[in-house]
Formats: sequence, C-alpha cells, structure tokens
Amino acid sequence: MGRTLFIMKKMQGYNLVETCKQLISATEKAGIYVSFFEDVYNSVPKDSVEGIIEEDPLSESDGQFDPVGKRQYMFNISECNIYNGSWHNPDYFKAIDFSLTSAAERHDDFFFKFATSYFEENPNDYLWYGSASLDCIYSADDIMKLKNAPYDKTWMYNKTI
Repeated sequence: MGRTLFIMKKMQGYNLVETCKQLISATEKAGIYVSFFEDVYNSVPKDSVEGIIEEDPLSESDGQFDPVGKRQYMFNISECNIYNGSWHNPDYFKAIDFSLTSAAERHDDFFFKFATSYFEENPNDYLWYGSASLDCIYSADDIMKLKNAPYDKTWMYNKTI
C-alpha cells in the first residue's frame, strides 16, 4: 500500500502556476527531477496538474510511468482539495498531494531531501502526513529543525519536534 503526504498552502492568494514554479524550484535545488503530465504554462487554464518527482528522470525512449525500482512520488497540484484531517485551519487546504508510487521500499529520505528544499523557500506552508493510525503536521520551521539535526529515518512517523 502506498503512502500519501500533503503540502498545505494558504487559500488566500493561491495560484496554481506559482505553486508549480515553487515545486520546480525546490526539485532543482534538491537535485531531483520533476515531470509534469501536461504543459503547465501553455495550455488552457486548469484547476489541477499532475506529475512525478523522482531521482532519475523518465527515459526519453519510453516516456512511461514505471515505479519498479525507482524512488518517486506522483503528485497532484489542485485548487479544490478539501482538508479533513484532525489538524484544522480553515485558511489552509491540500494544495499538493504526493503519493508514493512503490510500496516495496521506503523512500522517506528521498522525500525529506525534497521537503527540506521546498520548505526553505516556502516558510508559510505545512507538510501533513495522515493515515488511519497517525496524523502528523510539520511547519516549515519543524522541517528546518529536522534538517539541522542528525537524520532520523522515522521523522515521518515519529514527530519529535
């Protein structure tokens, strides 16, 4: 079974294209790759965009989504995700929804690399991980504290900050 994480953004002033730019900037800074499934900038205005962040780019020859053996997360950036977890702040919503593409291996260190880069540039956003047994929310400050501490492989499931 996969895992889902959300980046929570303020509703006021939200812009889908700007959020895509923030995602691109964070992945470039982290040295990982982002691929969008459609042209974000030159198409009809949308209310959502999908893609993948990964360590290795999609092969030019196949251009196919292939989770086997790759460390990657699919994502959906949307203006219409309603948040209904235990952490409730009516000013925020689930702007970016990340889903782990392979349950065969844990990729917490890979996502941590992305998250530290993203939250350095987006200090007003939050990271939320929720499941039936766990509901964890991290502020940008929390992520930066984790970045400056020795890496804890349980960071996503055992909030110590």
